[in-house]
Amino acid sequence: MNLYFRFIILVIKNLISPRKVDVFEECELPLKVFPNDLDLNMHMNNGRYLTIMDLGRTDFTMKLDLHKLMVKEKWGAVATAINVVYLKPLSLFDSYTLKTKLIAWDDMWFYLEQKFVKDEIVVASAIVRATFLKGGKRLAPSKVLKASAAKEVEPPEFPKYLKDLVLGEEEFLNYIKSHNKRSKK
Repeated sequence: MNLYFRFIILVIKNLISPRKVDVFEECELPLKVFPNDLDLNMHMNNGRYLTIMDLGRTDFTMKLDLHKLMVKEKWGAVATAINVVYLKPLSLFDSYTLKTKLIAWDDMWFYLEQKFVKDEIVVASAIVRATFLKGGKRLAPSKVLKASAAKEVEPPEFPKYLKDLVLGEEEFLNYIKSHNKRSKK
């Protein structure tokens, strides 16, 4: 993450005036496109969207109050796959909102949706597969949620588009692993 000033401001805001959310609640982070967000086409760089999504997940984690548990338990949070659809560009000084929501989880992964919204129109949207690590080992989402919530939380049903996306990712990952095995010979 190379948005240090935005990151520091986000953390300070969450520490000074914390606003807690429920695990299924959508978090909103108002932002603006700055000159250092632009590419040569004078709109927000596609890689910058990914970096800003890190801020959204940090905000979401802090609003869930998971950051304290992460520090205490020495957990790390990582995104392991991100599928992004870009619909419209964001230009210099455009105001927009990054919306982050947990949409599902299974035995291994959390799945979040992150949307960039300008004037109530989704201009880019992503599905993020993420996990928490401790000592390099992945933690089961149920363990993370149980440790962080006062109550048991049941996972919602996977939307069809997410099931299809997960299957596609698995096929693609198997293709890459197959290629890597052949390359090692």
